[in-house]
Amino acid sequence: MTARLLNGLVIILLATLAACAPGGQQTAEVLATSTNAPTQIPTEQPTQLPTATPTASPTDTPVPTATPTETPTPTPVPTSAATPTPKPTATPLPNSVLQIGLDFSPDGAVYASGGETILVYKDVRFLLLQATDGAVLADFELPGEVIAFEVALNKPLLAAAVANAEGGSDIELYDITSGSLLAAIPNASQAALAGLRFSGDETTLITTAPDRKVRLWNTADGSARGSFEAHKDTVTCMAIAPNGQTIVTGSYASDNSVNAWSTGGELVNTLMTTNPHCYLVAFSPDSAWLFYHNRENMSLYSTADWSRVWYEKFSGHQSPKIGLPERNAMTGFTPDGQLFLGNPKGTIVIMNSADLAPIETLELGSLASFSFAPDGQAMVVARSSRLIEILDLTLVP
Repeated sequence: MTARLLNGLVIILLATLAACAPGGQQTAEVLATSTNAPTQIPTEQPTQLPTATPTASPTDTPVPTATPTETPTPTPVPTSAATPTPKPTATPLPNSVLQIGLDFSPDGAVYASGGETILVYKDVRFLLLQATDGAVLADFELPGEVIAFEVALNKPLLAAAVANAEGGSDIELYDITSGSLLAAIPNASQAALAGLRFSGDETTLITTAPDRKVRLWNTADGSARGSFEAHKDTVTCMAIAPNGQTIVTGSYASDNSVNAWSTGGELVNTLMTTNPHCYLVAFSPDSAWLFYHNRENMSLYSTADWSRVWYEKFSGHQSPKIGLPERNAMTGFTPDGQLFLGNPKGTIVIMNSADLAPIETLELGSLASFSFAPDGQAMVVARSSRLIEILDLTLVP
């Protein structure tokens, strides 16, 4: 028994010694390491979270770029709104055979040089165009304010009254094919010239001024050919017959007469003495008729005996027979001697001179001016939208 007890004590002693051996410490350290392993798992989550977060934020950045993309879309709206301005270009008249675009809005255009060219003007600028294809032949400017001007129909000649520093008018004659100055008449008037016209043969220039006088000048060199006093007040209208034999003038205020003169200044006839203001007088191409127009009435005279053929009084602002406003009226004779009356809206009525019976009505649309070709077969129209349009009158629908 004692032996068994000793054996049990030996077993207990061996177990105690085994517990204190170095191998037991290594086992404890392995367990401690495995216990701390979970603390390293969170360190990998932060590394993954930042990578995912920046990837998502750049994806949302392009969203604002989509907003500016729609901003340019409304921008073209003003462009389409401005398109209707040059509307005549898009809608030419049925008988339009040529359209000429300009870099300025013209005040007007007239046929020149026998109808072969067209002179377009704006303030001090003049542009000469070929009537067949619109080619620019000359482009020139005058040195000062243009008070009045006249274009010779059969010669490349322009006469202009230009304001000078003294408040008067100089007269300058230009070759329209080159824009070169041919002759100058300094101080032709102490005030602004009221008007100027070429004689039928275009060798003489006739001018009127506030000093009540009519003056005649040589177009070759600008030398004076004579003068005469026509009225007791300013001469407000003037015309010379194509045959060069008669000058008609009108005045207003203290002198309400309209008179016919010889080119030498002799009184031929007094057409009326109750003229309120002479707005326009014009001779027919054959010099047989004289048309008179003011802001209240218009008349036609036969130059054979200076008798009045008809008289038409305006009712309000319209002619009862023609139905066109008299203000800003564009009036004159066609190349074949018929009377026309038009307005800036582009309605032109061509009528029989003797009785005002309508022959034809042209609807040309809004315009700045128009001019018949010398042969009467065509017309040039100046639009305010930088456009010159040539119409073939033989193609009128």
